[in-house]
Amino acid sequence: MLTLINTNRMVPPIAPIGLEYVAEACGRAGIEVSILDLALCEEPAKAIREFFSRRNPSLIGLSFRNVDDCFWPSAEWFVPGLAQLVRDIRSLSDAPIVLGGVGFSVFARQVVEFTVADFGVRGDGEAATVSLYRQIENGRDFHSVPGLIWRQGGQTCVNEPAWPADFSLPVRRNMVDNRTYFARGGQCGFETKRGCNRLCLYCADPLSKGSIPRSRKPAEIADEIESLL
Repeated sequence: MLTLINTNRMVPPIAPIGLEYVAEACGRAGIEVSILDLALCEEPAKAIREFFSRRNPSLIGLSFRNVDDCFWPSAEWFVPGLAQLVRDIRSLSDAPIVLGGVGFSVFARQVVEFTVADFGVRGDGEAATVSLYRQIENGRDFHSVPGLIWRQGGQTCVNEPAWPADFSLPVRRNMVDNRTYFARGGQCGFETKRGCNRLCLYCADPLSKGSIPRSRKPAEIADEIESLL
């Protein structure tokens, strides 16, 4: 089993679109997936304990959307909290932990080393997570996993991300409770493209999604929007 956890608890809540794409891709690959959405939990620590008391995953993925709160008066830095979450989960499960997400991908190697997570995936997570899961179960040859940050012989290894020009995303969006996000005044999005060739200082997209724009097929996007209605 693959367990995916949304760690973002910023308000108003934003549905974890990247996590849901990864979940759907892994499900299509025949991997059993469970999701814990901490954004919708009133007591996250209790929810984590109860969740892992009932499950024994082979791999645990943590989605890390924001490294800070993007608000200069408070300037809250979320990486120490992520490190604590990794420690808390390690006390409940022996499964390896992989980090991913837009914010994570900006400082991927540094965040893996700071949190002492087992793995990280920089960039597109769908195919990479499927490949990592297969390697953990069957091979443990991590050189072929795109965008993977991992350790070997005490050294941190960094694989180059894959930025597929013709990329496709799952169009079925029913693994996350998107209606609850709407009800709580939050947002639910969808991706029409990935990558950007601009150099805006405030934007993480070129680092997290590549510097070459890549577009999805219009029919695929329309099908995804329909699944959200």
